[in-house]
Amino acid sequence: MKQLFKNFFTASLLAVLSCNTQRLVVGVSDAKKLETNKDSFIGKPLRKVLSEIKPTIKFVYGNPENNSGHVTGGTYLTFYFVTKEEGKNRISKNNIPTHVTINFQLEQKNDRKPLPVGGLTEWTKINTKEYGDMIILNIRVSGEN
Repeated sequence: MKQLFKNFFTASLLAVLSCNTQRLVVGVSDAKKLETNKDSFIGKPLRKVLSEIKPTIKFVYGNPENNSGHVTGGTYLTFYFVTKEEGKNRISKNNIPTHVTINFQLEQKNDRKPLPVGGLTEWTKINTKEYGDMIILNIRVSGEN
């Protein structure tokens, strides 16, 4: 009975530890790791990158629906870890906040919803469901913490 309890405890502990795997981006200062490791994300869906980001995404801007004349080679989404207002204030002081821009492959039949004018003020699970299967073409990280 004691051995059975030890085995059960060990199995439970291993299960809990495996569920809490370390994310690539724990803090905003880790965002550059996405660009460094972009080869492991290119050709994969957006949700793979999103699962590696722990800091809250507070503002998203982009063109996921292929409806812009200036987009060549793919659509894009830019993820900010600051609010839109804080970002505007920092940009006016020439202090660009850290942001991750992800370019996607063009899709033959793209019926994705466009982002609202002015972007999204938060990223939700619904957004991940809508855009999470977009295939990554490139990742760029810019700005300062």
